[in-house]
Amino acid sequence: MMYGDTREFRNIYFHLDNLRIIKAIFGTNGFIHKKIPLATKVISIICSILFALSLAAPSIFGPYKTCFSIESLTNSFSDIVYRIIVSNFSHISIYHIIYNMITFLDLAKLERLTFGTLKYFYLMFLFGITTNLISLFIYLIGRDNSCQLGFSGVLFALIYIESNSSGREVLLFNAITIPSKLYPWAMLILAHVFVPNSSFVGHFSGIVVGILFIKGSLDIFILSNEKLSEIESSQFMNIFTTKNSYFSIIKYGGSRRSYNTQRKSLDGLFFKLKNLFNPQQQRQRDPQPQPDNFVNNNNNNNNNNNNNNNNNNNNNNNINNNNNNSNNNSNNDNYDEYDFSK
Repeated sequence: MMYGDTREFRNIYFHLDNLRIIKAIFGTNGFIHKKIPLATKVISIICSILFALSLAAPSIFGPYKTCFSIESLTNSFSDIVYRIIVSNFSHISIYHIIYNMITFLDLAKLERLTFGTLKYFYLMFLFGITTNLISLFIYLIGRDNSCQLGFSGVLFALIYIESNSSGREVLLFNAITIPSKLYPWAMLILAHVFVPNSSFVGHFSGIVVGILFIKGSLDIFILSNEKLSEIESSQFMNIFTTKNSYFSIIKYGGSRRSYNTQRKSLDGLFFKLKNLFNPQQQRQRDPQPQPDNFVNNNNNNNNNNNNNNNNNNNNNNNINNNNNNSNNNSNNDNYDEYDFSK
C-alpha cells in the first residue's frame, strides 16, 4: 500500500516536472516566447503547420502537391505561384523538418543582431522564391524533373551570409578549423555525402542567393532600412513592435557589403503605393500643375507690366525734358529783359 502510494506521488511529481518544463519552454514567459525572435518563431510555426497538414491531408498538402519542378510549370498560374512560395516551407519527413528548424533556430542571431524582425521575415520569402527560380533554371539546363521541397535552400543562403560577415575561422565538427567563407561550401559537400537524397541543386542555389545578396544584386527587391523603419513606426505595426521578441530595424548594423541596401531599392515603388492609398498626402506634397492658359496669361501680364514701366520711364523723361525747356525759356526771358545796349 505504501509502495503504491509512493509510486503515485512519484508519478504526480513527474507530471508536475513535465508541466514545469513545458511551461518553461512554451509558456508566456518561456524560452520560445522570450528568447526566440518573432520572425523565426512565425516561420517555424508556418513550417510546422504545413507539415501537420501534409500528414492530415496528403491529397491536398502532400509533398507532390506543394513541391516545385519543371512539370509544375504546365499547371495554372495560381498553382505555380502557390508552389513557388509554399514549397519552401513544406517538408517531406519529420527528420527533414527537425533538422532544418534546429539549424534555423541557430541562425536566429541574424534576426536579432543584423536585420531586425520585419526585414528578416521578408527576406525569408525573397530568398525562398529566388532559390526556387535558380533551381528551376539549373533543372531546365540539365533537363531534370526533380521536385524542389524544403527550407534548406533558404538556410544555405543565411549560412553563406553569416559566414561571410564573421570573417573568422570556424570549427567543422569541433575538429577541423577552416576559414568561415569556406564553411557553406564544406556544408554543401558534407550534406550531399551524408544525406544523398538531399537536394544538391537546392542547397547550391541557396548559396548563389547568398552571394547575390552580398553583392547587392537583390537590393532592387528590398526596401531600404529607412523605409522599413517608417513602416515599423506605423500604427498597424504596434501590434508586433510592442512584443519582447520583436527586434527593430538596425540602420547601421552589420557590414556594408552584406546588409546595408542603400543602392537601388523598392523605395520608389513604396512611395508610389503609399501615395496611391493616400491621395490627399500626394496632393499636399506634389506641386499643383498650372494650365497653359494661366502660364500664358502670366507671361502676357508680365510683358504688359514691363511695357507700362517703359511708358512710365518715357513719360518721366518727357517731363524732365519739359522742365529743362521751361528752365531754358525762363533764362531766355531774363536775357530779354536785360538791355545789353546800355
